[in-house]
Amino acid sequence: MFAVCVFALIGLVPMTPAEECTVQNVAGVDTSSSFGYYNTSPESPNGERIAYVCYKSGASVSGGFWPGELWVCDHDLANHRKVVDLAGFSPHNGAELCWIDNRRVALRDNVDTLRVIDVETGEDIIEPVHGLSGLGQNAWDGHVLYVNSYNRSQISGDPVGLYEVDTSDGATQMIFRPADHQQELEAQFPPELTSETLLPPSQWVVLHAQYSPDGTRIVFRLDVGTKWKARLLCFYDRSTETVSIFPIKPLHFLWYDNDSIVGHDVVGGGLLKRWNIHTGSSEVVGIAGNHLAVSPDGSHFASETDYHSDPVDLRYFSYGAGDDEVEIVASHNFPNVTWSGEFHANPSFSRDGHRLYFHMPVDENTNGIFCIDLEQ
Repeated sequence: MFAVCVFALIGLVPMTPAEECTVQNVAGVDTSSSFGYYNTSPESPNGERIAYVCYKSGASVSGGFWPGELWVCDHDLANHRKVVDLAGFSPHNGAELCWIDNRRVALRDNVDTLRVIDVETGEDIIEPVHGLSGLGQNAWDGHVLYVNSYNRSQISGDPVGLYEVDTSDGATQMIFRPADHQQELEAQFPPELTSETLLPPSQWVVLHAQYSPDGTRIVFRLDVGTKWKARLLCFYDRSTETVSIFPIKPLHFLWYDNDSIVGHDVVGGGLLKRWNIHTGSSEVVGIAGNHLAVSPDGSHFASETDYHSDPVDLRYFSYGAGDDEVEIVASHNFPNVTWSGEFHANPSFSRDGHRLYFHMPVDENTNGIFCIDLEQ
């Protein structure tokens, strides 16, 4: 199905030889680079541009925030140009970059700042929003989400919760404040949650917020304690302003359509499943995995191997595929960069589904960004 590059770099595992080399290093720089979240395409909505960030020389793969630059290139990987300097972002999900439209991107800079940048001019379109702890994973109708954690709220003074920014004018509103929904949430808590495992509502944290395709709901992880069982999967209904706790918490999760999500079921052996959000019914749609992506038409997935695996494999497979029906599109033996350094593979598809983007180390100190064209 693929034509795969055989890398000459020590530590990279060669794929099966092929007639044509289609795995390509997108940035081609000698410093680390990143696209961002898993399943967040680095392509502009029209597919003509690719956005990414490069870290300044000396950035470590052991965490922290490091200065860098925002870059864009054309879809054919030509015409790379620097857009603007960035004060600092982490290896984990990079600058959390996402496209808003064909000219503007949203990203997290300088630890706690949301910036909306015109990639043609490098200018900030709205006044930067300060005091946040993370961005949502996608934009919808010109709006983006951000979250404010307890630690960050102590600095900014803003309540802990989920916020939305209108990127046309910078108007910000709080969408979900956990403390305001305390009774509603506690009534739905699973029985294994006890007072000893819970944090005060003022310290409950929202993570990985994602708009549904039609924008009517938002799915997110809500951490109400420090243990795994205190990590809850929640759906916020924007029309009723109510929140519901889903009985299953996948390792990672994505919207599949407006009525279902997909994710790796840690209770079910890590298999990729699709759940109906109304009935809770599920079906197995793929193999065990980790950070994942779903193609725009829902027919294919990509997912890396589990935490701490060595080698780290990125697999591509169709809906319903079993273990013997997958393609390993990339593999490497630098697990420290992926796991300890948190440069996760974070796969994503192009807007037309014909290309797969992903992270992969090029040596024990440097992460690269790559793509592979999928055979039609």
